[in-house]
Amino acid sequence: MLDANRYRRIVLFFCLPWLLLGCSQRGTYEGLKHSNALECHQVPSSQREECFDRLPPDYDTYHRQREAVIGE
Repeated sequence: MLDANRYRRIVLFFCLPWLLLGCSQRGTYEGLKHSNALECHQVPSSQREECFDRLPPDYDTYHRQREAVIGE
């Protein structure tokens, strides 16, 4: 069972990126990407590289790709 201090640290660790990045589109995107990267650390080491390879690109690349598709 988790003690209160450890629980707080875990919650802070997962919530801190959201708090720091705010609620902008970039912040939301980066927060979700960060969360997905944290999940990659939980998979077995033999699958970790593949997991990281599936992560989305950085926000600027994503935004350019999105604008290209919308502009078509």
